[in-house]
Amino acid sequence: MEETKEKKKKGRPVKYVYLDKYERQQSKTDERIDAVVQLMTIKLEEHKKRTYLIVAILCATIILCNALI
Repeated sequence: MEETKEKKKKGRPVKYVYLDKYERQQSKTDERIDAVVQLMTIKLEEHKKRTYLIVAILCATIILCNALI
């Protein structure tokens, strides 16, 4: 009987093991979300630059066409 009490005392309670597992999974998920947000921010900046370039080319084309008329 005493051996079982000693065995139960050893180790961590199950709820703490599950909490640790949950916290590890949550931190991994948070890291992945941060990585995706950084990637999307970079993509958005590239898209903005590309859009500005296209608009500038269109404006220059319109100005040149009006100058030729």
